[in-house]
Amino acid sequence: MLSTTSLPSAEPDQAHYPAGALAGVDTPATQACAPVDPQGMASPARIFIVDDDRAVLESLRIHLEDAGYGDVTLTEDSSSAVELVRTAPPDLLLTDLRMPQVTGFDLLEQVRADPKLGHLPVVMLTADSDVATRMRALELGVTDFLAKPVDPSELVVRVRNHLVVKSYQDELAAARSESDRLLLNILPESVANRLKRGEVVADHFDEATVLFADLVNFTDFSSRTDAATVVRHLNEVFRLFDQLVAASGLEKIKTIGDAYMLAGGVPTPRPDHASAVLEVALAMLSACEGLQARTQSGFELRIGVHTGPVLAGVIGSSKFSYDLWGDTVNVASRMESHGVPGRIQISDTTRCAAGDHFDLERRGPVDVKGKGAMHTWFVRGVRCRAGAR
Repeated sequence: MLSTTSLPSAEPDQAHYPAGALAGVDTPATQACAPVDPQGMASPARIFIVDDDRAVLESLRIHLEDAGYGDVTLTEDSSSAVELVRTAPPDLLLTDLRMPQVTGFDLLEQVRADPKLGHLPVVMLTADSDVATRMRALELGVTDFLAKPVDPSELVVRVRNHLVVKSYQDELAAARSESDRLLLNILPESVANRLKRGEVVADHFDEATVLFADLVNFTDFSSRTDAATVVRHLNEVFRLFDQLVAASGLEKIKTIGDAYMLAGGVPTPRPDHASAVLEVALAMLSACEGLQARTQSGFELRIGVHTGPVLAGVIGSSKFSYDLWGDTVNVASRMESHGVPGRIQISDTTRCAAGDHFDLERRGPVDVKGKGAMHTWFVRGVRCRAGAR
């Protein structure tokens, strides 16, 4: 590849002018078209030019540098151009059409096939006025044409316009990326993608495992503690829970005051949903005990788990929420509220779904509101890892 200074100058008296040295000269190309930002600094735009004619490359470089574009990269080798562009993506690509090894058509096709370069503006340099030639370039995704021999004023105006559009596109892409990041903070990725496609998210899952965890004595703790300390403690607990859930591939559904809700098997079904949830429940209990020993906050964690069919979907228009509904959710909540601080209570349905991976203690029948007597169990630990044989 030729650097911006490696080509012999076509005009020796101008070859050593620094970039932008002629920006103040009263010419159409430099008077109104110099790329200057609001602070008056030259644009840092990166321009890449491919042409097998050294004289053309040098001429384009001089015109662009005179207009204030100092970051111009040149190459005669069209066969390596795409790889060079991939390595250091420019803001604008100018390429000759007729080249001996890789033509402008070939180069354009390769650029448009690369997802990372798909929106790169490409200007075709050509002396052809043939409609069929131009139509082919347009079908391949060319952005614009510049007729050879290139008029310096037209060159600068077109380059400036395409770079302005590119900067707007970059800003939109950055905003879209930030929007996607924020959306993924409140919705599972698969659900967020469905929403962006305009789908209504409303699903039925034949079997999932739902967990509720509540910080016992937190209300008393918050009543005698300043707000900043309360929020700091709650944030520390829930951040630990978030990390455990993310590492296990489960789904955090929501927090409700000092309660935390998660699920396994939604929005992506998995056969080990019950085992995975119970392993995380044990880890949550351990994390909370460690935090309590460190902070002497005085609250304990009470966990309840149930397994069964659920409905899941997205509700809301201004603040989206992915939520679960159904009898399974209600029973899981009852498993927690009828549980014991410092312990994990599960239904018999969850015990069967989890298999023999856990050390369980029979609690016996518990009178559950709306369900009557239900056989429940306490999870004491892991007997063998889920999936182990």
